[in-house]
Amino acid sequence: MAVRRIAAERRISRPMLYVQGWPTRMLSDAEAELLAEVRAEISGLLRLNARFLDREGIHGRYAELLAIKQKEERMSGLFSHGQRWNSSGPG
Repeated sequence: MAVRRIAAERRISRPMLYVQGWPTRMLSDAEAELLAEVRAEISGLLRLNARFLDREGIHGRYAELLAIKQKEERMSGLFSHGQRWNSSGPG
């Protein structure tokens, strides 16, 4: 089982990998298809109930994560520049 999992994971190219827990970009349709296949294969091997097992699911999840990351980076930038947040916004 471990050998099959490792073989499946090796199909994921380095540019597709998360960096510090986050995706770095949207995947192409082909990359999303490949990632979905790998996730489905590993999910089956380990008897997991994984989500995001098709291209649309992968694209949706990546879009969601990238939006969250962008929001966190904006907030981090506000606070790192000495701005405070109040009910009316940064200031």
